[in-house]
Amino acid sequence: MFLCHLNRILVVLFPVLISPVLLYQCKEELGMAAIWKSIHNFEDKFDRNAERFAFHHPYLAFLAMFIGMPLFILIAVAVSTTLIAIPIAWIFGWL
Repeated sequence: MFLCHLNRILVVLFPVLISPVLLYQCKEELGMAAIWKSIHNFEDKFDRNAERFAFHHPYLAFLAMFIGMPLFILIAVAVSTTLIAIPIAWIFGWL
């Protein structure tokens, strides 16, 4: 934030040479801050919804946490391993 204000001061002092570069950096920082803020907002909203679901449906939450999520992780690992191994096997002529 301070760097952004400092850049605006430098833009006033040297408007022709460095103003486009510094203004672009200032906008880029604001864009990244907005992205991080939206990610944190999504994470907080997801946590609140998951907690509310767990309090309203304790048995379904138990099944989802201890059966559904491990199965999902195993399936994701199997699919990603297959997607990596098949092209390598094809390149080396093992298929």
